[in-house]
Amino acid sequence: MKFLSGLCVVLVFLPVAAFSQTLHTLTGQVTDENNLPLPGANVYLTPIRKGTGTDRKGNFEIRGLPAGKYTVEISFLGYKKFSDTIDVRNVHNLSVQLKSLPQTLNEVIVTGHHAEFRKKEESLNIEIVNNDYLKQNLGGSLMQSLERLPGFNHRHR
Repeated sequence: MKFLSGLCVVLVFLPVAAFSQTLHTLTGQVTDENNLPLPGANVYLTPIRKGTGTDRKGNFEIRGLPAGKYTVEISFLGYKKFSDTIDVRNVHNLSVQLKSLPQTLNEVIVTGHHAEFRKKEESLNIEIVNNDYLKQNLGGSLMQSLERLPGFNHRHR
């Protein structure tokens, strides 16, 4: 009976002990050789496979890390990748300075094509309205005579 009650006590407190494990937070900043922040740098922890990106000030924060050792990998385009093993029980704030990679660019040739554009030649019809025109296009009124002109529109109200 004592064994059974002791087993019940252990089973009740075992989950509490498992969930009471302390979780750690790793914060830090990533800068370049001139101590300028690198926004958007990738910060990745293995083997837990958890990561984040730096903000515009180069700061990062990864929460909810169980105690232990992790490999921190930090990368940013155009810079040498940083990799180091840390123990989150001892390291809470990490400052990393990435070194730029020497870049040589070969000749770049940019070729562009544009669609050939031809201005559409539009011919304009010009009609001169004089007495001869009005005699040839007699209508009930002046407006009816003018409405026979190409492009002339008159709306009756």
